[in-house]
Amino acid sequence: RTFALNNLGKFGSAGFDLSTDQRSQVYGEEGRDPRTTNAVKDTDGLVLHFKGRMLKAFFHACCGGSTTPVGAVWGDSDRAEKPVRGVKDRWCSASPHMEWKAYFAFDDILNALVRNGKMAMKLKGVGRGDEDASGRLKSIRFFTDAGTFDVRADHFRNWMGSADLKSTNITRITRRSRGYEFLGKGYGHGAGLCQWGARAMAEKGKTYKQILEHYFPGAELVKRDD
Repeated sequence: RTFALNNLGKFGSAGFDLSTDQRSQVYGEEGRDPRTTNAVKDTDGLVLHFKGRMLKAFFHACCGGSTTPVGAVWGDSDRAEKPVRGVKDRWCSASPHMEWKAYFAFDDILNALVRNGKMAMKLKGVGRGDEDASGRLKSIRFFTDAGTFDVRADHFRNWMGSADLKSTNITRITRRSRGYEFLGKGYGHGAGLCQWGARAMAEKGKTYKQILEHYFPGAELVKRDD
């Protein structure tokens, strides 16, 4: 609810506020469940606040052990308000996305770089760049015949496909005979609430207040009047 209210008007030119895909929240009408309907009713009007105003709250599928500062996700400063600075999180350890690997051929990586303005003919190497406060990569370093340059890790993830390169929480990049293998943790941008972690907390009997306190420390629930 807090996320939805913060994003009202985002797609106003298209005639709607929120999308049913990853731009907002993946949602299908066939996925409705009485439990989620009851949860919405039981928390009617409640939103997250911090220092007297509504918190800019985010969420993702699986953090892989630690959420990240909101500012770091979109290339801004790692600094953020306390509730969205990131927390350690053991709750998503059972997620199928906790650890993953992705493989990309040399040509596929090089073609992605060229399509996005990096004019190189040969890929010589791929390495880790800078990290944010949670250990996720801010950038990935490429060694080519045209020189060495860094690319924002979230941009490269989008270029290669976010369903394959599941996050920027990349723990290892290994050269193989015909390409590079990426090992990583988690699924999504990593800021805010971890959905797999929240699910595990709920299954262990944690209340929605306890879950929100864990992922947004210092924030408070406020009842809206409208």
